[in-house]
Amino acid sequence: MPVPLLLCLLAGWACGSPVELSAPQGEFCSPGFPEPYPGNETRVWQVRASPNHAILFNFTHVHLPPLRLCRFIHIKVHAGGQLVKTLCGGELRAERGQRAAGVIRVLGHEATVTFTASGGNRGRFTGFCVHYRTTGLPCGQPLPIANGRMEMDQYSSVRYTCNEPYYSMASGNGQLICNETGQWVDEMGSPNLPGCKPVCGLVRHARSKRIIGGRFSHRGDFPWLAMLLLDNHFMGAGALLGDSWILTAAEIFTQDYGQVDVYLGLVDRRGVLANDSAVMKVHVESVVLHPNFSRDEEDAHDHDVALLRLTEPVPLRKDISPICLPGRDKGSGVTDQPPGPGHVGYVAGWGRITTTKLHGVTPRWQRYVALPVVAQDKCRCTYAGMEFAGRTLTYTDNMFCAGVPGGGRDACKGDSGGPFAYMEPRSQRWVAAGITSWGVGCGQKGHYGVYTNVSNYVEWIEGEMQQGGKG
Repeated sequence: MPVPLLLCLLAGWACGSPVELSAPQGEFCSPGFPEPYPGNETRVWQVRASPNHAILFNFTHVHLPPLRLCRFIHIKVHAGGQLVKTLCGGELRAERGQRAAGVIRVLGHEATVTFTASGGNRGRFTGFCVHYRTTGLPCGQPLPIANGRMEMDQYSSVRYTCNEPYYSMASGNGQLICNETGQWVDEMGSPNLPGCKPVCGLVRHARSKRIIGGRFSHRGDFPWLAMLLLDNHFMGAGALLGDSWILTAAEIFTQDYGQVDVYLGLVDRRGVLANDSAVMKVHVESVVLHPNFSRDEEDAHDHDVALLRLTEPVPLRKDISPICLPGRDKGSGVTDQPPGPGHVGYVAGWGRITTTKLHGVTPRWQRYVALPVVAQDKCRCTYAGMEFAGRTLTYTDNMFCAGVPGGGRDACKGDSGGPFAYMEPRSQRWVAAGITSWGVGCGQKGHYGVYTNVSNYVEWIEGEMQQGGKG
């Protein structure tokens, strides 16, 4: 028994049983119409349509007491256990157009109309008359969205949600409403579908101990880390940005190359050859080097940053997810401040794991190392006037260095392009503060690894990603 009808019986009013209507169209009116309705009255009409149909109510006549009596005298339309519309306090006639409510569309095959009139009818109000008809869904079936799902309620709205925690709603609340023109529109009246954006900087679990002096990684420790192959030869690493880009070092691409492939979700290098189902291989559509990067020997490592655009977005999961850029994801609370001296970051990769100058062991397993950031003055001092391989080294403000004075812990050949990642304390997200760039030897005493300062390039990176790498 509907609640209004139960209250009506308890109050001793004229109630009548609910009127059930299942015809494709029809009309019903308040008791006594077109004469004034009697007081102390509650009437209920239940309209049922076929599945996958909507119900259209057109109130051709509404004549009720003023708004101040809305609490006592009103018409309510319910669907799916929720209130769709309340009509009260005014007059609406067919010949006067659609002022006030007029047309109400219910997406769902059942609806209830309840007319409540508490007290008498001294004003001789005539109540209402409504024409209804059932119709196919006026907006059609809502379209699905990538990396999300939708739930359709019993009336004129659909709510989209994203596949958390790896995706979140790009904007808005994800709800669309079927409007009077037969379009699905959002809260701003736009017909655009909601979108799900990748969530950056997530790690399945934090490791308390973190490839000179490095430790073995486990799957999911560094879900953004990518292995880069140029013409099937291992050349370095990179970091996933969003679901379609890789951030890496420009120096990797100083030689002629053909095909570039990216491997994600990889820990064991043999997974490249073994067709490991957990490993994702993606081709690179375009390589974008920073416009100020130079191959000249004097400053070959300044502006050492590049972007790789993938041929297709990669589906995110616990062992494949992007890293954050400094200050990029405003919704995550990531700041644009780089880590200061003493702050510890992590470098992971498949680079050499011995300090031999000419030769080194390339590991099978991904490793990582924890490295503290070194003060800029100390970095400049370390490399001021230093010559290596017949050229003078240049250390600029676009770089920072990290490591320990005694050596033994460092990135090495093969780690180039991988991120210097640290957990931003306020947001608790992992951020790419740097890109592994260069150094003198590997893990040598008194020398530090040098990294491209990503904070200096966020604007360029964002611009290229927005333009699709065509800038």
